[in-house]
Amino acid sequence: MNLDQLSEEYRAAKDAESLARERRYEVERKISELVGTKDEGQITSKTERFKVTAKHKINRTIDAKKWEEIKDGLDPAIALHLIKYKPSLDLKGYRWIRDNDPAAFAIVSKAITSKPAKVGISVEELG
Repeated sequence: MNLDQLSEEYRAAKDAESLARERRYEVERKISELVGTKDEGQITSKTERFKVTAKHKINRTIDAKKWEEIKDGLDPAIALHLIKYKPSLDLKGYRWIRDNDPAAFAIVSKAITSKPAKVGISVEELG
């Protein structure tokens, strides 16, 4: 197969994937209507053939600026149990150290796991 043929196959697969996802979302909505809804938690229903569990969640996020403004008004023990701080890698800084400070990079790299990511493919029709 040549690149044009594979590109055409790729686009067809992406279209089929989108249609399948839309169909799945529609079926999920209908199942949810049948088994019921609640704010949080799960509802399980059984048929002769299936056990269906609908998990209801609420996504919550923190406004970091607002948190900084209000956290001092709380007991520190309470604040400690509300917010988790998780180290995250500053990729720009990591690359700078890798390229400019081998001694620091040797230390830092002990705590960093690197693995290849999935290749991103983009196909656009010309003309």
